[in-house]
Amino acid sequence: MARLLEQLEELEYLDLEDWESPEGPRALLTFKGYELVDATESALLAALQRGVPTGQPTR
Repeated sequence: MARLLEQLEELEYLDLEDWESPEGPRALLTFKGYELVDATESALLAALQRGVPTGQPTR
C-alpha cells in the first residue's frame, strides 16, 4: 500500500504527511488529484446516462 501511495505522490496526485505516525502516513489530495477524481466521476456519470452497462467487460 505504501508503494502505491508513493507512486501517486510522485505523480503529484497526493501529498503524504506524518510517515512516522503510528497510524501511518496521511494522504492529502492535491489539486491535480482532485481534477483526476472529478474527471473520472464525470466520465462514469456520462457512461451511466448513455446506458453503458456497468460491471461488464467491454469488447
